[in-house]
Amino acid sequence: MNTLEWAAMCLPCLWICAAYVSDGVAAGLGAVWLVGRVWYAIAYAKEPALRERGFTLAALAFGAMGLAAGGGVLWRLLGA
Repeated sequence: MNTLEWAAMCLPCLWICAAYVSDGVAAGLGAVWLVGRVWYAIAYAKEPALRERGFTLAALAFGAMGLAAGGGVLWRLLGA
């Protein structure tokens, strides 16, 4: 369920990043986010206390994607 909640935030950032920055950047950050979520799920199933690293990786990828998307939108709006 946690991944579904994050996907609702991550997918729009992914699409905006792809549209305003580049497909490659969006795909790379999306892949890192996905690896982090899979890592989180596997660790959570084995030992819930070990899920931090997967969560952190996914959160950092999401943050980078959001910053890239926001920067790309601002770049276009400013006409740079």
